[in-house]
Amino acid sequence: MADLELLRKIGRYEEFPGNKVVFFQDDVGTSIYFVLKGTFGVYINNISGFPIRVAEIAQGSVFGEVAAIDEGRRSATIVSQTDGAALVIEKDNLGQLLAYAPDIGASIAATLRRRIESTTEMLQIAGRTVPALTAYAQIEHFKNAQSNLSVLKLLAQDLRKLNEQLTESPGAPARSAPPEIPPQEAARLLPEDYTSLNKHDDYCNNSRMLLRKDYDCPCCAMKLEAHVPLLSVIKPRQIDLDGRVTYEGFDILRYTNIICPHCCYTDTYQEFGKSSAASIQAEYSASGSPFKTKEGFSGYADANYHTLDETVLSYYSNILCLNLTTGDPLRLANAWIRLYWIFRDYGKNAYAKQASKNALSHYERFLDENGKIMPIDDRMRLGAIAGELSAAVGDFEKARKYYEQNIDIGKDLKNDMLRDHKNRYKELKRSVRS
Repeated sequence: MADLELLRKIGRYEEFPGNKVVFFQDDVGTSIYFVLKGTFGVYINNISGFPIRVAEIAQGSVFGEVAAIDEGRRSATIVSQTDGAALVIEKDNLGQLLAYAPDIGASIAATLRRRIESTTEMLQIAGRTVPALTAYAQIEHFKNAQSNLSVLKLLAQDLRKLNEQLTESPGAPARSAPPEIPPQEAARLLPEDYTSLNKHDDYCNNSRMLLRKDYDCPCCAMKLEAHVPLLSVIKPRQIDLDGRVTYEGFDILRYTNIICPHCCYTDTYQEFGKSSAASIQAEYSASGSPFKTKEGFSGYADANYHTLDETVLSYYSNILCLNLTTGDPLRLANAWIRLYWIFRDYGKNAYAKQASKNALSHYERFLDENGKIMPIDDRMRLGAIAGELSAAVGDFEKARKYYEQNIDIGKDLKNDMLRDHKNRYKELKRSVRS
């Protein structure tokens, strides 16, 4: 690492108490962190949107450099595992950083180069056109700090071009203006014959596993506080083939959504406030609070405990908001499958079956539009989820085919996932025969 005394001249010293989120996955990157003491956990949201710890960053390491260079989104959530400290350098001071520490510039360039190469390979596998790259050939030609920074920025632009080409879905229909949803629809979020789940509820004090976080509602612009999962404390216990992650002594399903107490706009804690919801302001606000339309719903107050009924309602509210805004099939699928898990857990079979059908429909749409350009492991995970949902609705033959496809596309992998999918395929094959 470069001389710390030199780095202190262009950065600021910042302390982090244990269990503090430094930044969330998908936040805009504005700074680079040099770890001076303590350890930091790296958490990635899996394909179902659940946080999984994937690495630990120790003293002497650097994080956040790539997003600060390309002015893009953070690729992971970083949480202080212990009391720690870091030297923080803002992106506007990158030129000075590279002047003091050219070795850091070379390291960042190598990281960007690897990402460019892997993304180019994915485009070629998908049969898509690889756009002309501006800076890739200049990677070895560093002459001074200013050229270092300019080349890094050009490399970042190249990477953005590749990612845009990779994520483009030419066959997918363009989304038009949000559909007109009558205001009274918000009063009908729950199924007509819904019966309360609260009788199955046991109170549990989750305060030590939750973090209070400030948000600005993208719909009404009001400020609010919410309790969100404290990633450094909750520990995964099991990951199922249908994407569900269960944690020791903590039900993350109850704390996935945030509901604005002013207008009831709803989204997951990872996504809340990251996109404009202007298109639903008048429509959704005019509908009034859906919590006031059913007896027993007091609202999603800033509390460390949510009842089962409040949790269920939060997912229906999230689905309404998604349908009014992005219509993102993966996010809709994830909301429906979480409802499916809750209903299945508490023996609400009719609700569970309908939720699983809706989830499957959205996952299949997402796979149709994006399956060919996804990394193999993510494609297999989504295929397994679709397979499990197919089995949940009684279509074991379709479930078997999903796992058969997974075994084919992952045939060169030598990992536990391929083994588990082969075993599940054999089980489903027996079910089809019987």
